[in-house]
Amino acid sequence: MPDNEYTPAEALDLIMGRLRQRDPQLAGRIQAVIDGGKDIQERVQGRRADRPRYYRRTVRMTDADALQALVDSLRAVFVEQPLFVNSALMNSRFTAIGLPVQRQLFPSATTSNETSLAYEHVGEDKEVEIELQTETQISQEDEQTMALKQVDERLIQGQLDNLQRLRHLVTFDA
Repeated sequence: MPDNEYTPAEALDLIMGRLRQRDPQLAGRIQAVIDGGKDIQERVQGRRADRPRYYRRTVRMTDADALQALVDSLRAVFVEQPLFVNSALMNSRFTAIGLPVQRQLFPSATTSNETSLAYEHVGEDKEVEIELQTETQISQEDEQTMALKQVDERLIQGQLDNLQRLRHLVTFDA
């Protein structure tokens, strides 16, 4: 028996309760992951002894599996997403914005289709925004884009340390 003074069910209820108080939307998403269950593969012996068949099906997660899914989901939100944002912003810093050198109001048939470009803003920070909904879903009342902001590496490392401590507290291996 592990050194914990609580069961996986109690730990799951406590963490999800605190998460619902702090961020109901995130708690709802994590609950949906847990409620989605996990895929397993079952082996069923066929009519002939030499031909076993395998079937995939979804089963309810155990409380220990649900705790693992919860910690993995928190890691995705608080560590992996900020790392993706930082990477995207770093990559955009080294991209150039190409502007046509000469702009013609009415291009003629004799001018070349190849336009020379002036590359600007290389090595500069750029604003990066993502669309929150597809074009067919966009409504006027909702926020349509979100600007990406750089996340300090120390904050990400702090979240990673917190998740390591949480993972240690909710490990119930015998």
